[in-house]
Amino acid sequence: MRHGRLLIMNGPNLNLLGTREPELYGAGTLADVERIAGGRAAELGYEADFFQSNWEGALLAAELPVAEVHISNVHKREEFRHRSYISDIAEAVIAGAGIRGYVYGIECLDRALRP
Repeated sequence: MRHGRLLIMNGPNLNLLGTREPELYGAGTLADVERIAGGRAAELGYEADFFQSNWEGALLAAELPVAEVHISNVHKREEFRHRSYISDIAEAVIAGAGIRGYVYGIECLDRALRP
């Protein structure tokens, strides 16, 4: 049963995933993220649309559930990465789970979207 669509927005530099700092972000590529996340979304009955931008904009205006996913554990990194402008509106914040974090984010959104 199809439940709707999920927009999976990938932020700055994720187009370089797999080549930029693989010791920090792993060897998975953005195509791997789309395959894994799209597969889980389909299993839950959603179509997944993917979008990557190096621009950081506001999500609050959409008034839709948001899951924030960080491939690395931002709390083990530089101080400026500890402050998020999305966390306070997010259903869930996943950090440090690698690209599997996308799966967890989709599962959290699924719970938030079901009646």
